[in-house]
This record gives sequence, C-alpha cells and structure tokens, in this order.
Amino acid sequence: MGESKITISNTTPLINFAQIGRRDLLEELFGKITVPAAVVEELSEKGTLFPKIHDVWESEFISVCENASPSPHLIEFEREIHFGEAHCLALALQRPQTRLILDDVAARNAAQRHGLRMTGTLGCLLIAKRKGLLPKVAPVIGDLRNEARFWIHRNLEMNLLEIAGEL
Repeated sequence: MGESKITISNTTPLINFAQIGRRDLLEELFGKITVPAAVVEELSEKGTLFPKIHDVWESEFISVCENASPSPHLIEFEREIHFGEAHCLALALQRPQTRLILDDVAARNAAQRHGLRMTGTLGCLLIAKRKGLLPKVAPVIGDLRNEARFWIHRNLEMNLLEIAGEL
C-alpha cells in the first residue's frame, strides 16, 4: 500500500482563507492540512495584523507536526526563504506524495526546482470553482484584497479570470 497524500500549508494561504471567512474551502479541497511548528510560530506572530487567524485553530482539519529534521535541503531553504516555508518544503521532500500550498514566489521557485507539487491561494480558488464549490472567483479575489491585504498583479488577475471563464 502506498503512502497517503498529505497537504502542507505555509502561513500566508491560511491567513488569506481565515481573513475572508472561507477556511471551509481548504477543508473541502484537501480534507486534512498539516502545518509544521514553524508555521504555527509565524501565525502566532502575525495574529495582531490578521485577527481572524485565530479561527484557524478552531479548525479540526488542521494538524500540527514537528518541524522538518535537519538536512542539507533545510539548510538550503533557510538561506533562501522564510523559516516556515523552509520547513514546509523540507517536510515535503521527506514525505512522498505531498502537496504544498504556498504563495511566496521564492518558496514556489524553490519547490519547483525540487519537483514538488504545489498550489497557492489563487490555485485553490480555481480548483474550488472547477469542483463547484465557488460560483465565481472574482468576488473572492476582491475579498482577499480587502480583508487579507492580498496583492495580485492586474495581468495575473486577468489571466486567472480568463482561466476561470469569467472574462
């Protein structure tokens, strides 16, 4: 029997979905989400900036695991990206079948370089629309912008809306 799939999220996507009151989408898309202790630390530090982040811990579908074991990859990642992201990527390398949820460009580039499967906040919105969980992504992008201080380049937004069939 193969190892089951695991989804590991970094801090920002959790903040984004908590701030707009849509953590339910993450649960419906992925079932369970695992976060390393480093992400918990980052979430705690950002609690005053994003007050709804505390709602994440009311979610039974999110579980906390230990940080990644020390490794050359972890050292490499810690030089390039934030602490939480480094542990997310290192854990993904230690656990086959992992999917990452990452928004930071540098973290996504590192994940891609290592052949790791990933999506981000916007990818989650597209998946949710395809599965019939969201009628439209445009209003959710507006919510992200207004409630979570989410920034998206206009060209990327237009591309996303085109993919979603909303242009």
